[in-house]
Formats: sequence, C-alpha cells, structure tokens
Amino acid sequence: MFNIILKNQPHHSSPLLKGRLVGLILSKTAINTYAVFIGNGISAFFAFIFTVTTFRMMTIEDFGYFSAILSFMLLVSDLSDMCMGSSLSKFLPPMEENEAKLLGFLKSAFILQCVIVLAVVIILFILSSVLSDLLFHGS
Repeated sequence: MFNIILKNQPHHSSPLLKGRLVGLILSKTAINTYAVFIGNGISAFFAFIFTVTTFRMMTIEDFGYFSAILSFMLLVSDLSDMCMGSSLSKFLPPMEENEAKLLGFLKSAFILQCVIVLAVVIILFILSSVLSDLLFHGS
C-alpha cells in the first residue's frame, strides 16, 4: 500500500536537493553552531568534573555554602549584565564601516558595564552582614 502511495508522488530532483542539504550542513552558520555546541559540551564536562572534585574535598555543609555563593554570584552577574552582550551583537555589526562610531559605542558600553558592576559591588559590600546572617546564619 505504501509503495503505491510513494510511486504516485512526484519525484523531485535528488541531486539538487542533496546539493542544498550539503550546502546547509556546511554553511558558515551551521559550522559556527557546531562549534558552539561542542564548546558547550566541553564546558559542561569540565563543570561536572569540577563539581564532583569539589564535592569530594568538602563536607556536605561546606559544599552547600559553596553552591549558594556560586549561585548568588551567577545571579548577580546575570542581573548586572543587563543584556549588554546581546545588544552589542545586534548593534555592532552594522557599525563596522565607521570605526570611530564603533569604538565610541564599545567605550560607552564598557564604561556603563563598569559603573553597573561597581554599584553592585558597593551594594553587596554594604549588605554583606545582612546577607551573611540571612544565608549563612551569622557564620
């Protein structure tokens, strides 16, 4: 039954379809995607090795503190970034022709990022005793 259905379907040009498929697989975007995927896999592997090694060297309570601090630092890092990286990747490529404008934009983004990080560090320094009591029960 399926052979009858398949025989009645129009036959597309197979070499043309294969050529497009190979072109898509070997395109610059696809190769960059493969590189990012492989990099993320390697990073995840080393993160796993680091976590297992760190856990074996610490007590359960110390590892809990370590995980809480690491998670808090990552949260603060993500919040202080304020999507600066994605906005730079959107606005910088059209400015490649005008190098002065490109460098001015990069300088402004760098200064803004430094100010945000400095403000976050000052706030965390001021609130460190409160955070210590809240997270680590005063230790």
